[in-house]
Amino acid sequence: MIYLRRRLAAFLSLGALTAGLRGARAAPPTDRTMSVDKIIGDNKVTGQSMPGFTLSYELGEAGWAHAKVSVGATTHETEVSYLTRDPLGSLAQVLIGFVWPEEGTYFVFGKPDAKTDAETLRARGFTWEDEPGGWKWTLLPHGATAVKLKLELRSSQPAEDPLVDSIVSLREMAIACTGCIEALLLKHGIVGYRLKWIDGDLPLAQYLLLKRWLHSAKFVPKSAESGTWREDVAALRLFGV
Repeated sequence: MIYLRRRLAAFLSLGALTAGLRGARAAPPTDRTMSVDKIIGDNKVTGQSMPGFTLSYELGEAGWAHAKVSVGATTHETEVSYLTRDPLGSLAQVLIGFVWPEEGTYFVFGKPDAKTDAETLRARGFTWEDEPGGWKWTLLPHGATAVKLKLELRSSQPAEDPLVDSIVSLREMAIACTGCIEALLLKHGIVGYRLKWIDGDLPLAQYLLLKRWLHSAKFVPKSAESGTWREDVAALRLFGV
């Protein structure tokens, strides 16, 4: 009798386990599964809908360039003058700061705004000067894989609605920025760019840092501190430049 009772208990336990597994397969994914789906992959975000980001940047006459930004179906263009010493380097440096955020302490004076948080305090901005006008860029980190981008016209007139106010992929912005630097390097060369732009060099250090991150998400800048020119040239060859 004891043997039969044990066999019956084991059978019932097995049946309960089977039913539980069937129920788990049929049940919708939990919030935890959805959050994991959003961060899987190599610097990619799945399960989130963000507009695509593209950027083109071409030199024109001496000390002038033409830039075009597309976010989703919206495209904006501007001229950029030599008054902006390092247009692409400014963008690349901000992206680097978001890829490898540094620990820091922020001091807020006065009564903090209700919207003040860690990401707001890490906002970074720069301008691309035209004569007159141009663009004012403001970027805020949005989680680990996205950026809140605000692009505004520089004008002495009352503030207008921003040209762009959207959340875009950090990886897409890095791809677009490095793509512009790479195209300029291939077309004009290091010296040619300097002579044509007049007051600034191609941001090759920022370019290589972002390219190494795009090539491998495990790359950290610390590992390149003791690098050599030969290693930099080897990296350029690796990336097809």
